[in-house]
Amino acid sequence: MFVTFKTFLLIAALIGRVSQANAKDVQVQQPCPQIQIESTEKIDLSKTEHKWICGDNESHAWKQVPAWQAQLFLKSFLQQRAFHQPQFEIRDNTLFVKTGPQTYLKKWTFENAPLGFHAEKRRKLKGRPLTPELLDEVEAWSKAHLQNLGYPCPEVHIQAMPLEESVTVTLIPGELYNFPTTDVEVRGTQQQLSIGRYSAFLPGQKFDARLLQLTSNRMLLDEYHLSAYFETQCTSGAELKIVPRLVTGDPQLISAGVGFNTEVGAIAQIRYKQSQLDSSGSTFESKLFLSFIEQTWDNAFQLYGGPPYKDRTFWSPQLNLKNELEDQYQSFTAELGLEWGLTKEFDDFTSRFQLGPFYTYNNVVRDSSNTVLLSATSNVELYLQSHDYEYYMGEPRSGWQLSSNLRSAYENLGADQTFHQWLYQQQNLWNFNLWDPPLMVFGWRFKAGTFFMSDDSQFFSVVPENLRFYLGGDGTLRGFSRKQIPLSQLGSATFIYQGFELRAGDVFPFKLQPFVFLDMGWESSQIFTLSRTLYYSPGLGLRWPSFLGPIRASLSQGQILFADNVDVEPHWQFYLSLGREF
Repeated sequence: MFVTFKTFLLIAALIGRVSQANAKDVQVQQPCPQIQIESTEKIDLSKTEHKWICGDNESHAWKQVPAWQAQLFLKSFLQQRAFHQPQFEIRDNTLFVKTGPQTYLKKWTFENAPLGFHAEKRRKLKGRPLTPELLDEVEAWSKAHLQNLGYPCPEVHIQAMPLEESVTVTLIPGELYNFPTTDVEVRGTQQQLSIGRYSAFLPGQKFDARLLQLTSNRMLLDEYHLSAYFETQCTSGAELKIVPRLVTGDPQLISAGVGFNTEVGAIAQIRYKQSQLDSSGSTFESKLFLSFIEQTWDNAFQLYGGPPYKDRTFWSPQLNLKNELEDQYQSFTAELGLEWGLTKEFDDFTSRFQLGPFYTYNNVVRDSSNTVLLSATSNVELYLQSHDYEYYMGEPRSGWQLSSNLRSAYENLGADQTFHQWLYQQQNLWNFNLWDPPLMVFGWRFKAGTFFMSDDSQFFSVVPENLRFYLGGDGTLRGFSRKQIPLSQLGSATFIYQGFELRAGDVFPFKLQPFVFLDMGWESSQIFTLSRTLYYSPGLGLRWPSFLGPIRASLSQGQILFADNVDVEPHWQFYLSLGREF
């Protein structure tokens, strides 16, 4: 079969169009009459750069720039944009420039990397323009990574080879160090302060710069310090000197914020804090939270003793008020109590333990009934959190946290029958393959709760509605409405919930992070018993780390397996929140 002449011309024209589309057109730019630039990319010069190569009419000394001097400046400006092979020619006092192609990083090598460095885990380098900014980023990452591995004073040398489109990073880790075996102190003009209360590291522990950063973060969260950071000084004899640099502020702070989520509507919070009640660093905080469904007013002291900011044990007198306007019930609770607490640091995690008595007034209105609990109660709580979970709190990627809480009311002190409410919560995050920045993050959260009482047949008559368990909402089953489960709306005596979530890391433009999830839950109206009915909700969502805080949106549908006299009409449930994480 022969190809006609017209067909041949058509094919040739198509090939020409494809070739033209694949080849970038050369643009000719003239930032000023005496300079002409040929490039496949548009060269956007800043106002300052424009003045340096074209002159400044407002400056007598800089009105005219010689072509040779403009060439020196322009060569530097082009290198900052990854044009490393420019060609210059001066003719008739005019500078002609051909930028050549941009250089992109295709290969990088780390030399003398210590054990555990794992340079192959670093993402988002290949294919980026080879600019000084990229080299600075690689240098900063290399130093930080070495400091996290126990080398507080490393040296990093970078050699870029534009013609080979490669970078060689030479690492000089230096000596391994441990943290000082004595408490790090701040010596001021009037008093000597300890950072023991905030310290995320133990004396003699292997050095890790992230633990210093955690210590700084804790000092800033205490809100008495406006600035807090640490300088490390390596000395002979494998001794490390840590010098705190602190700037204190006003001990009194008033703050306010507003927000919104689809579960409780508009949110407002007003907070007052006095961060230095005495020389030991005792504090007082009053926090008012308002939404259409829930309003709370919490007031608590944290009273310390001993040298300034050293002791980690405290007493906490408290007055807490809470009002709830749920679909299932309306309640008002007032608690007056005193807790003893202790925080303690371990190699990889921090802990907090609190316990103490309260006197509780609890008034619950449901339909036409009204139940009042006026009793002495107690609270025991244990909270654990890994250092990496705390370190990456702003952009969660790894680590774990868990809490166990036991609240009790007593028969001889006001309750109709002694009962104990136990609630356990845990979250775990895994950075898939330990990529940096993360490629994918897998999350698992687990909650379980039940009651202890001598006569469980009296559960619904003894335990108020607002102390029972409910499932459904953004915090548990995202395919169901807030506290929709159990359908009787009477609450549960026992429940188990777990949720799985797989979220994209730094992959998509604009830092958008899509995720998929599956929530599952079981409940029962009996103590230490679970019905076989499984409530589950698969769904998908999107996370965006905005400058106001993380914004999360999810869409899911609740489903039921092994339904025992349970009938739920499936519906799509949408949640939108600001500030909430997995």
